[in-house]
Amino acid sequence: MRPSTQRVGEAARQRILTCTDLATLYRWFDRSLNATSLSEVLDGLAQ
Repeated sequence: MRPSTQRVGEAARQRILTCTDLATLYRWFDRSLNATSLSEVLDGLAQ
């Protein structure tokens, strides 16, 4: 996922900033390495 091409909506931003579960944060990080969209990172949804 290219950070410069993705805009993060307020709901997703709050979800990320308020997450305190390390397993979820690690899962999001792992997904972000190959994701092409934010929904793939946060929800595991392939587009």
